[in-house]
Amino acid sequence: MPMGVKKEHNGLPDSYCHRGDEVKSAIVRDYIIQPVAHLKLIPGQVKTSYSKYPLTDQYYCFAFQGRIYKEHSGAFFCGKDVAKDFIQLLTE
Repeated sequence: MPMGVKKEHNGLPDSYCHRGDEVKSAIVRDYIIQPVAHLKLIPGQVKTSYSKYPLTDQYYCFAFQGRIYKEHSGAFFCGKDVAKDFIQLLTE
């Protein structure tokens, strides 16, 4: 990972931690991502997505590895609709 790029708690740099189709496309362009799990939250439990959006029902976990900086790897969470968008982008 380049010097000076701040990582969020979910591992993705700040520049990827907001909503929108352009961001999803950039993540798929810059990282190798793989779906890892689809999880259901316990009532009252809350997770935070990569875009800092609260997840309160179910979420997906994706593993990622940088295409250029291979050592930049981790996982991020997102909701069902965003996960479907990522999966669609991966199959294009």
